[in-house]
Amino acid sequence: MGKIGTSANYQHLGYEAVTLSANTAKALGIDIGDRQFIHMSGRKGIYVGADYVLDHLKAKAKEEVRTRNPEFSDEELNSVAEEIAISAIRYNMVKQDLDKIITFDITESMSLEGDTGPYLQYAYARSQRILEKAGVEAPSTARFELLSHEAEIALIKEIAKLDLVVEDAAKSLSPKALARYSYNLATVFSLFYEKVPVIKEPDREKMLARLALVRAFGIALRNALSLLGVTALDKM
Repeated sequence: MGKIGTSANYQHLGYEAVTLSANTAKALGIDIGDRQFIHMSGRKGIYVGADYVLDHLKAKAKEEVRTRNPEFSDEELNSVAEEIAISAIRYNMVKQDLDKIITFDITESMSLEGDTGPYLQYAYARSQRILEKAGVEAPSTARFELLSHEAEIALIKEIAKLDLVVEDAAKSLSPKALARYSYNLATVFSLFYEKVPVIKEPDREKMLARLALVRAFGIALRNALSLLGVTALDKM
């Protein structure tokens, strides 16, 4: 059975409100029979320490990162994999309602699609790749009046919400609000990425304006992730 740590530590971390999905329990070596999930319980000795889960997630992340970045050194590989693993756990916890039971699923938490930490990190990495491939430095000011596509307007509006969301999250003591914003921001950027050419835009002034928008998105998402304790990665 994947039982790590002491019951006292488990209780202290507040895991009484956490359940494991059937797939996660199986991956961690916990036999739960035909049940769809299992409640972790310090009193019953059913729990998994964070370090144990982190090591498992890091191993999965390392495989994926190695496939996409064969040029990475072992040091880079380990560093990126660890940050992805940490984001998977941390984001999965902070995006939840504090008064509800959390169901943790290893596969879902590591997905590059959907409301996950790695998805947000991937969106940020994609923006940095655009800036890198542009061959010119993204300006801090540009002819923003050229940005009229609905996907551009939507991204501008979403970026502008950051200060208000942070203020609301602080007042309500609800990190979920900031997590939801980060996911919405990344989703709007993904739509922008699909609908609007940046580097291949033939109009140089419009291309520079779009580069500035990508830069602004990266700054906003990086700041939001930092507040959530998630590291924005340039490559992953």
